[in-house]
Amino acid sequence: MRILLVSCGFPYPLDGGGPNIIYHWLEAASTTHDAHLLVISEQSNVPESIPGLPRLKIHSSQIQISRTLWGRARRQAASLFRSTPATSLVLMSPAVQHHLKDLLNRYHFDLIILAENIVAGFAPLLRSSSPVLLLKLFVDASEAKDHRMRHGRFHPRWMLEEYLSGRFEANTCRAASMVCCVTQQDVERLISRYRLSTPVVPIPLGVDLNRFPCRGNVPATQVIGFIGGLTWGGNVDAMHWLCREVLPRVWRTHPDAKLLAVGPGGESFRSLYADSRIHFAGRVPSIPEAMKEVSVGVVPIVSGTGMRTKLLDMLSMGIPTVSTSLGAEGLSYLQGEHFLIADSGETFANSLCTLLSDDDLRRRLAASGRLLASAYSWEKIYPKILEVFDLAFRQYHQNTINVRGAQAWSYATSGGAGKTGPP
Repeated sequence: MRILLVSCGFPYPLDGGGPNIIYHWLEAASTTHDAHLLVISEQSNVPESIPGLPRLKIHSSQIQISRTLWGRARRQAASLFRSTPATSLVLMSPAVQHHLKDLLNRYHFDLIILAENIVAGFAPLLRSSSPVLLLKLFVDASEAKDHRMRHGRFHPRWMLEEYLSGRFEANTCRAASMVCCVTQQDVERLISRYRLSTPVVPIPLGVDLNRFPCRGNVPATQVIGFIGGLTWGGNVDAMHWLCREVLPRVWRTHPDAKLLAVGPGGESFRSLYADSRIHFAGRVPSIPEAMKEVSVGVVPIVSGTGMRTKLLDMLSMGIPTVSTSLGAEGLSYLQGEHFLIADSGETFANSLCTLLSDDDLRRRLAASGRLLASAYSWEKIYPKILEVFDLAFRQYHQNTINVRGAQAWSYATSGGAGKTGPP
């Protein structure tokens, strides 16, 4: 099978959730198929190869983004007219569409994967020519609602953004041959929200056990660790909740406890939470190295959708962890066996205090958490990804046969009136 994956930006190095996921989907595709990657980017010098993927063929299409006031105004007007977010319209420029059409004519792909929500707008344009698999890392409309609640519940701009996100998501999901989500909860959210007849299947995210190796010991420190970019809204909400609702309660029992937050975007938090016990490390060369003195990990997610790889990353490193129920979506786990679950500020703080005080519990959770992470290694996820490729391909061609059969039946029963031949 010849497969084309369309991505916004180059998915390497693996310094974020999106690039990491796209890389491993490409690795799965290139193991048994003729895999191609189309990178849509402002960059003019997109690399011709990705380390570890020697069989992957890379194509690139450059976009020009006008950042003038007039350019932004034009994009917003076009966004309203076409019910498409402005960020997606930028990627769907005439030049990119022409390049994509040229690739389709040249390679005759058996399957096209739209790897991010931002490139989902190509689904309606491609559905008549190729099977389209839409990979959704989260539910757009739910994320837009969270953004509106975060920045202005009744602000017209964010209300409009939420409306456009919902329209766009509905249209692109219905246009795809198959939709793939990362959790069963997201599958149910999409189907119930849009009454989809398009097949929607869950494929969980994985963890690279070599990139996040298990630590040799569980340090008996008072360091609490957080992993995540503080530019994504869900992580922003998580950090505010952790610093305002959880840490003050922890410090009543463990006044020397410290928080280490690893990931880009912490500049604004440094001034907001100017406490010597809170350290925003920013982007680091090695997450395992930065987290080596962490005693307890936290996944304090209180908003958003999708699956949080940060939990798998910490479990893989053998870090005993406390998570909210939302932060653990997508995993099959046992509460108290693989990690601790707490959903209020008080219970989350109590769980942290328990772990900080109990060496035996930390060691037990570190060992069982590592076993759970190994069940979600990317190598074990790849067969599921390859199966979805086949399902999407068969679904498209079955639908094509059904449509042609219905057209032929309609022609026959109408007696061919007003027509010169069959469809």
